[in-house]
Amino acid sequence: MKLGLRHYGVNDEFPIESLEKVGAEFVVTLVPNKKIGEVWTKNDIVSTNFPIKKKTNIEWKVCESIPIHEDIKLGTKNFKEYTKNFIESMKELAEVGVEIICYNFMPVVDWTRTSVDYKLPNGSKTLRFDSEIFSVFDLFILERSNALEQYSKSEIKRAGEIFSEMSEQSRKDLTKIISTGLPGSVAESHDIEGLRKTIDRYKGLSKGYCQNNLKNFLNTVLPVAESLGIKLAMHPDDPALNIFGLPRLMSTEDDIKYLLDISDSPSNGLTVCTGSFGSNKNNDLGRITKTYSDKIYFAHLRNIKRGPGNSFYESGHITGDLNMSEIVHNLISGENKRKTKEGFDWETYVRPDHGLDILGDSSCNQPGYPLWGRALGLAELKGLMKGINYLEEIYNSNK
Repeated sequence: MKLGLRHYGVNDEFPIESLEKVGAEFVVTLVPNKKIGEVWTKNDIVSTNFPIKKKTNIEWKVCESIPIHEDIKLGTKNFKEYTKNFIESMKELAEVGVEIICYNFMPVVDWTRTSVDYKLPNGSKTLRFDSEIFSVFDLFILERSNALEQYSKSEIKRAGEIFSEMSEQSRKDLTKIISTGLPGSVAESHDIEGLRKTIDRYKGLSKGYCQNNLKNFLNTVLPVAESLGIKLAMHPDDPALNIFGLPRLMSTEDDIKYLLDISDSPSNGLTVCTGSFGSNKNNDLGRITKTYSDKIYFAHLRNIKRGPGNSFYESGHITGDLNMSEIVHNLISGENKRKTKEGFDWETYVRPDHGLDILGDSSCNQPGYPLWGRALGLAELKGLMKGINYLEEIYNSNK
């Protein structure tokens, strides 16, 4: 497996060369400051790749991500136009050597948290999703239509109590945090009314309807991706829970099966984000990483601590409720088995996902991406991989 790090281009306060200095083997990035659905031109992509080539000895291998326009997810009359734009961007990415495009099909929101600076006992800070606080936003700040149907009477009562005790500033801060997880949040502005209207576009639409739009999208783009040698790796819902009553298309193992049944193209695959899948207590990451290793093209490795309810916080990379040793072992074993099969000699690309603010560098522009927290995660994962590979060698030599 190869270990890389995420970078946000001109929006990232950390120099691109810092990634190689802390041990990254490849770069994960995107073209910044583009509106969702716009074509990424040759100039956009060459300009993004230029500082990587000039200042490092590592390469841009994973694009994360080309945001999928809402009209594709909704299957509107603009579906064909925005799908064509995605294809044009994909072609230009292939020209500079990008091998994997991580994408998601989450309606409206890319990720959702209620705190970006939750303090742990050791003083470090992390991201947290508090299901009670989220219900406060959904019910009493956003005032989403049909929200009352999603919660029990006791949950609504508790949310009301919390809301009444919150200051106006706390309500504004919560709104800002949730808006940060909206697609294009760096390039576009969002407000409560705009969020409410976008959510309302999905009113009455079933999961099956949205799955069919995913199927139509992939059936259009996969043949082109295959011809370019690009692998598309779908990211799970983050969190893999019911958010705003919206259809969730990649939250369970059944969703993985649906995705892979759409096409057996070698370009159709999965991004396993352990923290995202792990937020759903019903998901067995050990089974998922073992069963679908041939289709896991990219992995985000981070750990979480769950509870109460559907709440969780990001606990680092190797400590938490998820068995990271088992997960990494399954990814390595799957890769080793692939190398014995004709046409399956590719490596899995992996990166530490997010990181704890351990040295006061949380002022970076993207929540969850302090450099030293990610660097610590990379070092921990590299050590874990080395140990597992060593044990595999001993085991195989004793057969």
